[in-house]
Amino acid sequence: MRIKKILYNSLYIVFPFFFIIYLLFCINILIKDFSYGHKSHNFNPSAHNWLTYKIDYFKFQFIDFFQNKKLEDGLTRVDLFIPEKTTNKLLSNVPTSTKKYLPSMMIINNNVQDTMVRYLGDNPVNFMLDKKSLRIKTRKREIYNKKRYFEYRFTQTTPISHYLAFRLAKEIGLLVSDVKLVELFINGKSKGIFLEKERLNESFLRRNRIMPINLYKGEQSRNVENKIGLKDDLIKNSGMWEKIAISNNFELEDKSDLKMFLNNLKNSENNPDNLNYILDNGNKELLAKIMMLEILLQNQANNDKHNQRIAIDTWSGKIYHIPHDIEYNLQNMYEDNLFFDISPSSLNRVLNQSSIFLNKKYEVIYEYVYEKKVLKKAVEDLSKIKKKYLVSEKRDFGSYQRKFFKNKTIDVKGNQNFINFSESLIKREKEIINVFKQEPNASWEVDGNSFNIKVNQILPLSKFTINFKHKNPKWIALDFNNNSIVDDEDFFFKKDKNNSFFLDISLFSNRIPILNLEEKHLGYKTQLSNTKFKFFVSDGSHPNEIYTYNNYIKKKFKLKKTKSKSYSPKKI
Repeated sequence: MRIKKILYNSLYIVFPFFFIIYLLFCINILIKDFSYGHKSHNFNPSAHNWLTYKIDYFKFQFIDFFQNKKLEDGLTRVDLFIPEKTTNKLLSNVPTSTKKYLPSMMIINNNVQDTMVRYLGDNPVNFMLDKKSLRIKTRKREIYNKKRYFEYRFTQTTPISHYLAFRLAKEIGLLVSDVKLVELFINGKSKGIFLEKERLNESFLRRNRIMPINLYKGEQSRNVENKIGLKDDLIKNSGMWEKIAISNNFELEDKSDLKMFLNNLKNSENNPDNLNYILDNGNKELLAKIMMLEILLQNQANNDKHNQRIAIDTWSGKIYHIPHDIEYNLQNMYEDNLFFDISPSSLNRVLNQSSIFLNKKYEVIYEYVYEKKVLKKAVEDLSKIKKKYLVSEKRDFGSYQRKFFKNKTIDVKGNQNFINFSESLIKREKEIINVFKQEPNASWEVDGNSFNIKVNQILPLSKFTINFKHKNPKWIALDFNNNSIVDDEDFFFKKDKNNSFFLDISLFSNRIPILNLEEKHLGYKTQLSNTKFKFFVSDGSHPNEIYTYNNYIKKKFKLKKTKSKSYSPKKI
């Protein structure tokens, strides 16, 4: 009886303390949730289950304390020391307070150096949870590897997908940030795996051996820089862009080079001169590589309202479209569903209508995927970091934190993650190469006193040999202006030395951009249409056989003679 009485009396004494602790916890959650969901500008994050999140975090810390302390070294270690006072101030009045640089220290070259730290990003998931994205700034006289700014990003999907995307962009020769996966320690305690990334500024251009030129940032989507009251279309208004690096020949407010580019882009669909401006000075290959990257990733690099980073060199005429926030889409697609003409932006949609550009794009894809084997190299790159990554992953809370994000799939952890990415890369390489190796989806037909060659495929139909059963005519003419009569604008072909007709031209199917409701991250998808090209013959005779030559696999194919519904070409 005495024990029961003691327990009963103890409950009266202990209960108020538990209640106060519980009440303080609830108040803390309310304050945190208000900062997370209501104070950030232009963001409406999904509801966050703080109780489940805190329980998961406690479990992780408990396991980490007993199991992971004695683990061997993992990824490259980065040590940062942030005073409690700095941490409190950075979250004192979000999101404004997160933008202010406050004192910290960092180990650089085995020396502890004074630095400044701030949180990175406008989305509250970047700074309101336990793993936070950071930007570090050193003193001007203490830069490291020509860098003063270091960004450590907590990725909202598995870090491998972002790392892989940037490595592929670098491998194909795009102007893009150097990235690496590191394990970040704050005040001696591991915070897990982060993506170390360069900041895009004048120093970034100099490190890439590009003299200071105008570097523009375009963001009009869910961030503090969003221009209220204006349509979310960066292409229509240069005032939405911010200049983040300046050419010595321009004032800060002068955006004339950007205005010229945007104006040419808006008019290029109907004016070849505007399109030529975009493609000249080596830009055709640079743009082909950007669009190739989107095909390799099966994901967009930017769109008309988000993630635009453009550097314009007025001396050389080059326009660099810099991939900024990219990731590899792990989803395995069969080649029938492989998106080859991705169009998330106005620029993509215009270029995918240009036969000149498309020809270059497919040449670049074949060169880097089949000949230079960039996807196979990516598999080898993953195998090199695998062992150390798996060690660091055991100390990483990121996979637990990511499962609370809306529409985010739960991370696959451990060795299986590397298996999935490697298999996807190998499969994607095979799918892309198969597009170049397949037999042509094309035919020809007699059309009165002329004949039509019809194309219904991604790749162009090229290099035609046309044979006649009896006497060869004097010439064959392509109806270039599509008016069904022979005139001076048409392309004429005469017999070669072997008394036969060889037409060294490339014919493309019409491409119709359609909003992709199933895969919204890809923007517009391209629907091909069976496209006919009319040819006139000098004596009105008809061919007996028509052959085409696949320049990629060095193989000749005979076209079938069939009747089918087809449409005139939009552009040639």
